[in-house]
Amino acid sequence: MVCETVQIALADFARCEETPEGSRILTHCLYPSFAPVPIYIVKFGGGFIVHDGGEAKVIAWEHGRDAAITTRYLNEQALRHGLKVEGGRLSITIESSSWLASAILAVANAASAAANAAVEHVARSAMTILHDAMEQALVGRFAKSHVTVSPRRRGASGREYEFDFAVSDAGRVVLVEAVTPYANSVNSKYTAFSDVNLMLDTRGLVVFDKPLEASDKTLLSNVADVVPFKSMTSRIESVLLKS
Repeated sequence: MVCETVQIALADFARCEETPEGSRILTHCLYPSFAPVPIYIVKFGGGFIVHDGGEAKVIAWEHGRDAAITTRYLNEQALRHGLKVEGGRLSITIESSSWLASAILAVANAASAAANAAVEHVARSAMTILHDAMEQALVGRFAKSHVTVSPRRRGASGREYEFDFAVSDAGRVVLVEAVTPYANSVNSKYTAFSDVNLMLDTRGLVVFDKPLEASDKTLLSNVADVVPFKSMTSRIESVLLKS
């Protein structure tokens, strides 16, 4: 009975449809958006060409607009999985259908890893830039002795979290976190504040400098105040000055 339920749940991954790029299937590998990686199979002589349709390159480019970074991670994954990169497309040519399963897994894993690595690289760079700007603004507005970098707080779960900054005055403390418009960043901030707030009975501040999805802002606003970078210091002052 359980196997039947599992097979129904995974039915979409077993579907194959014909497209101009080749026969298309969905795999269990995921792109940064958590969408499954599609793979394309084209008959070629007595064998097949298995490729990603260039989608890993497109996704990496859309997030970072950096051709060098995109190419770097595509080439790294191609080398690791024994693939080729041609025109930004990851592919492998196999001689018979007996190699199809292995080829599909290789291309799907490479496409997922390349896109995720490129997006993570861009996210780290964006976070570093925002973090540095926040530190400069906080130290410029508040006394340096009132700004703590990388404060640690323990949550209700017992887990300890490291935040970006804490700004304190007259016994009041505001925990401040930078966030970028990427799933890992949003989810980690939500987890930290939701756990720590249960212990501290306080709301923190999540700061962004690039537009967030409405759903991400709604999620974060359940556990913290969400403000653009330009409003960060004024919002902190209003919290610290509350009677």
